[in-house]
Amino acid sequence: AFAADDWRSILKDAVDKAHENRLDADVLAASGQASADEVCELIGPPLGSAAGRDAELVAGLEEISTRIGALVDSEVAAKGKTTAVALAMQTWARGALRTVRQGRHPSWSELATILNKWTEAKHEPIVGAFRAAFAGHLSHPRFQDEMVRIVVEVFRLGATVNTAFVARKQAERVIDFGDMLANAADVLRRPAGTARLNGQIDLLLVDEFQDTSPVQLEVILALASQAKRTIWVGDKKQAIFGFQGSDPLLMDQATDHALALRKPEIIKDNFRSRPPLVDFCGEVFTAALQGRGFHRDEVVLQAQCP
Repeated sequence: AFAADDWRSILKDAVDKAHENRLDADVLAASGQASADEVCELIGPPLGSAAGRDAELVAGLEEISTRIGALVDSEVAAKGKTTAVALAMQTWARGALRTVRQGRHPSWSELATILNKWTEAKHEPIVGAFRAAFAGHLSHPRFQDEMVRIVVEVFRLGATVNTAFVARKQAERVIDFGDMLANAADVLRRPAGTARLNGQIDLLLVDEFQDTSPVQLEVILALASQAKRTIWVGDKKQAIFGFQGSDPLLMDQATDHALALRKPEIIKDNFRSRPPLVDFCGEVFTAALQGRGFHRDEVVLQAQCP
């Protein structure tokens, strides 16, 4: 249902997240169905029958094949040749129909390819019927069935890969950085571990807080509980990139815990860029991040460069 390489990157992401959050195989496998259910709720229920919706797609493909064939024939008759674009379209349509007639389905990403390439108004008579049939593909019963199956399967494979990865490390008696963090969290979870630090930490300074993963946060909070003073520095806006498993919601919750109902100090001064650029970025990202729960005063900065 998906492009050939898509599942590999999705599988790697699932394994990485499991490692970052210390999820065992059973939890990871159960997360697959939960994730699939959430996606289905987001895109809405399936509409119509799979056979009926497939028939509409095939009719659109046949329309493309017929019209592009007529275009190629007319150009060859008039000019003795046709364009490379038209030939590519004809090849694509024939290949897609051949796949259908063999009882298989072209991948959804393959079907979307032609619509992404042929976007000009002059192409609409050729691809219009197919575009209309494909436009609601998120509600296609087969699409939703394939999506659920691949999400569940990726998480199941992720659990298998993660288990094999842990076993391989144990067999070779090695640990990685994630294991170091997990081991540190385990030690600090024990009363004897934190007792050794009691009164030993004058200041805990956490920089680039937005890049904190759940396991790192657990370690930091344990250390903070033994520190006389803590300073947290971070930019929640950067957490949207998910670096090292970071998450804006996680940062919000950790910030609320660290501040204990106090308001954070927002550093408003920008010493890197000139006023026009700072003002422009402030307006653009205020609008872009509003839907993610960011307030204007969390986004807009004041340029201090001339």
